[in-house]
Amino acid sequence: MTVKKFSDKIISVLSDSSLIYAVFLNTAVMYYYRAILTPLWFISSFLITALIFRIFDFIARHKVIGFFTYTALFIAGMYLIGFAIRKGSETYPIGFLLWFITTQDALEYSQWYTIAVFIFFTGFFASVVYYFTKVQYRISMTFLVFMIPFVIYGKESKQMPAVFIILLSVIFVLNVIKFNNIRNGDNSIKVGKDSIFQSVAVYVLVFGIISSLLPKPNITADRTYLESLINMDAFTDMLISKINIFNNQAESGKFSSLQTNDKILYYAKADEPLRLKTQVFTDYNYSEDKWSFDYDEYNFNEKYYPKNPSEIVKLIVLCSKLDKDFAKKYNINSISSDIPDSEKKILKLYSMGYNSGLLPVPEWIISADIPDTVKAEFSNFGTVREKDGNFPKNSSYNITYYSDSFIYNADVYGIITSLSYEDAKNMYSEMYRILSDNNMNDESYVMADAVSEIYSASDNLDYGENQKIYNLAVQITDGLDSDYEKALAIEKYFLANDYIYDLTYKKSDGENAETFLFETKRGVCYEYATAMVLLARACGIPARYAEGYNMNQPAEISSKSSADSPDYEIRIRDAHGFPELYIPAVGWTSFEPTVSDNIIDYQKADISKGIYTSGIILAVCLIAGIFLFKFYPAIVNILFMLRIKRADPDKTIALVFLRVRQIFGFGKDVTAKELCQTLNDEKQIDISLIRNLFEKSSYGKIRLTENDKKEVIDFYSELYRKFRKSQKK
Repeated sequence: MTVKKFSDKIISVLSDSSLIYAVFLNTAVMYYYRAILTPLWFISSFLITALIFRIFDFIARHKVIGFFTYTALFIAGMYLIGFAIRKGSETYPIGFLLWFITTQDALEYSQWYTIAVFIFFTGFFASVVYYFTKVQYRISMTFLVFMIPFVIYGKESKQMPAVFIILLSVIFVLNVIKFNNIRNGDNSIKVGKDSIFQSVAVYVLVFGIISSLLPKPNITADRTYLESLINMDAFTDMLISKINIFNNQAESGKFSSLQTNDKILYYAKADEPLRLKTQVFTDYNYSEDKWSFDYDEYNFNEKYYPKNPSEIVKLIVLCSKLDKDFAKKYNINSISSDIPDSEKKILKLYSMGYNSGLLPVPEWIISADIPDTVKAEFSNFGTVREKDGNFPKNSSYNITYYSDSFIYNADVYGIITSLSYEDAKNMYSEMYRILSDNNMNDESYVMADAVSEIYSASDNLDYGENQKIYNLAVQITDGLDSDYEKALAIEKYFLANDYIYDLTYKKSDGENAETFLFETKRGVCYEYATAMVLLARACGIPARYAEGYNMNQPAEISSKSSADSPDYEIRIRDAHGFPELYIPAVGWTSFEPTVSDNIIDYQKADISKGIYTSGIILAVCLIAGIFLFKFYPAIVNILFMLRIKRADPDKTIALVFLRVRQIFGFGKDVTAKELCQTLNDEKQIDISLIRNLFEKSSYGKIRLTENDKKEVIDFYSELYRKFRKSQKK
């Protein structure tokens, strides 16, 4: 092969719009599964698709051999897909199907599963695009193929990168113009065919380039929820139970996917909005940007021993009375005997057909009214699980808890803003001694538990010795002495320093809490909570990461009895991560660093939702149009046949004449004679029977018989069959 022939061959391949279309479709889909390998996906897709197209060219020229060639190619492709899936299942914890339908942000990368997807979509796009452009052009099918990448991204309401949207749109339009004017087997002359195609191609390309390069308005939203367009309850339950709920690791990706789902999990009746937790994590890995825990740390028991947050505060007051030097020694500025009891409240949860092994509970849980048939266990972290499986669906639970409003009492606030963790450890031990010396056994038992808890809290001080995080923590808390004041300062830091809640932000490999704090400043609740935990630990405050739900959205339903009406609804989109800090005198307390967490405008919609919604509507309309286009003539003809069979003979011949004139596209002024002559001359169709009977009935005023009716119906049926056959050709 000469250099010229080779270069011509390369140019012909590169100018094959069908090939390029299939390649970009496949690359757009694979970007979703592994963005960092996009160049590899593009090159591999191009080479493999070009080879498949050449094989299809061979199949088109050799019918018999081609059939066996295609069969062999199909079997080889299926074998490779099966091989990749088997290899992946050997090391990956979940099956291929569950992995495929789950958002990739919530999963670990699987090399073999991704290869299986690549092989499938490469073969699929190559086959469909080749057939419906080069063999038999169908704009409806090319459009449906065009929608597939949007559906892949849209299943989790993610936005496809703009470059793929523009490229796919441009190539799709070019193919529409090209194959609408140049069809295989179409010998009709298209006026201005070349100039039309060139002009449209230039216009589309220029439009795409301009729209890509022009600066876009930079709109910053505090937080945006994207509603899932397809509500698959069983699928959602399966994902949550198999991927998130029983996973001993926590990472950012799950919130980007779960917070786009509008399914209601619970209705709740309560006096106040709450943060409900299901799991607590203690160990952060910077390199993987993940939280984990050891199940042994949970120490699950059938009985829960609640801790009253007001007890230690009251005992501090008591010890100040028993030992005159106690308050001065620990710099406690506000000592009052009028310390209120922590208020007990009840949260009633109504499970809405949700199948979970973990029960969302408030921070300071006291007890949970759970049926005896449920094997519930309580952890020392204040979480509740079903030992052997899941809590029953469509059930209600009365959960008693202490309200955190206790903290905001002026006397309580004065005490907790005087203490630090290191001072509190010594103070707790001295309180135990003072109470024991005064023979206050019940109180000393409470303090013994408190001493054990405060020392075990030191297991939650590891921040990886990250110097940048330490320096920032010192800067944020400069001049503050108490842990509670430091915690509030860290909590407010994100709001005052241009951090953005961004569900659409996709973290790159290697990003973690450090890059969030100092570089990107974009993320979801996971990033905010993780950052606050590490900053608190760097300040010497024990802290841990918790996950559960925000309960702050008013219920949108009402009941006839106001006493039974739920106050709040908890949806999957309310899945939330938040920090818990150990605050001396009150114990583990949750905080909310996530920017604008409670002031979301649920009516706002991201542009990707609009694009996706429009695409779905267009796809539905197109499918409906295809259905009508395909079956409408047949339906109309069936109704017509029913009508003429019920009509009398004279009415039947009149209807048949009008129908024949209509389907062949003649106007109302055409007579039976003219219609018969024209069809005979132009289409070699003889309808003299219809003409004779029509003229006999209409002009001769001779009544037709039932035999005439049967004869004309049979004639029309055969005529219509030939007409439809000629249309298909």
